[in-house]
Amino acid sequence: MARTERQDIREEISNRVIKALEAGTAPWHKSWSSIGGGLPRSIGSGKAYRGINVFLLALSEYTSPWWGTYKAITEKGGQVRKGEKSTSIILWKRFPKNVVNEETGKLESKSFMMLRTFNVFNAEQADGLSEKYFPAKGAESVEEHAEASIVAKEYFAREGAPSLSYGGDRAYYSPSADAIRLPNAADFEGDNEFQATRFHEMAHSTGHKSRCAREGVMVFDHFGSEKYGKEELVAEMTSAMLTGICGIETTFDNSASYLATWIKAIRGDSSLIVAAGAQAQRAVDLILGTVFEDES
Repeated sequence: MARTERQDIREEISNRVIKALEAGTAPWHKSWSSIGGGLPRSIGSGKAYRGINVFLLALSEYTSPWWGTYKAITEKGGQVRKGEKSTSIILWKRFPKNVVNEETGKLESKSFMMLRTFNVFNAEQADGLSEKYFPAKGAESVEEHAEASIVAKEYFAREGAPSLSYGGDRAYYSPSADAIRLPNAADFEGDNEFQATRFHEMAHSTGHKSRCAREGVMVFDHFGSEKYGKEELVAEMTSAMLTGICGIETTFDNSASYLATWIKAIRGDSSLIVAAGAQAQRAVDLILGTVFEDES
């Protein structure tokens, strides 16, 4: 059977993530504060990148959060230096197509989503751009703890939100009770770890049947299962995006066993990392109460 472009793209992305994991880096635990206290942004549109693109760009060593196509950089007065290598990211584009309605036998126009790649360069790979695209470390940081607390407060205050309580020595989300339980904030190593853990459990709660209805939450089987692993990846990515948005720097488990688990899972399913990124983005949108026009 011939390979499709979508299969090739997903395999390429999976290989990039596996390479990072083998080198001891989990892209979903990027220290976002190193790039101005926020997520990677588009030079062309000014918007933050979304979904798996957040983590693909996290694999770079650049400190500027700004990225753009060759054309976008040129339009902002910059010039990509000769010999600089681009970074590939993905874009879902909607294409119209005429299909036959099986019931009526008539042609109808429907739209289909196609996965495409395009290449971007970091602002540090170009000359001539304004200082706006080169923020000093922490220059755009917000009062991270206050910002994170506001995000959580607003999420739990909405009608139909899960409940939240504190106490004990475990952090977990119960789908049956639609409830999050966390240890007291003082029991964490630091407030950054507390905020990241709260975001992680909030991420799980978005999988409830009344929200994003993710299989790993609605049909939980057992710890260590494939469904459990996929849901954990979504929660980790969601927490990483939210801590990035709030300018919180966190640490992560880079033990060999931890990294080996994800390497095995991603090798076994090339669609896993792209799908998890998309689901994490939907979770972030739900928690923040925002909707974007595109998934770039």
